[in-house]
Amino acid sequence: MKDEQMLTQSQAAEFLALSPVTLEKMRMRGDGPRYVKYGTARSSPIRYAPADLRKYLQDCSRRCTVGVLGNERAS
Repeated sequence: MKDEQMLTQSQAAEFLALSPVTLEKMRMRGDGPRYVKYGTARSSPIRYAPADLRKYLQDCSRRCTVGVLGNERAS
């Protein structure tokens, strides 16, 4: 299996059609895609694996608006 190159925050934001600031906010809330932080300093680089971004998009996809907040089914 070929390893994919990790993406920067800007590249990941472009991949997801989001702004980099939105991606930062999602990280802080814990509701965004998985990421890797290299180091412990505040300025340590953050990278995203393309596979994780694809999985995040897949997990966000919906077939309808009913039950978006849970697993409820339409009556």
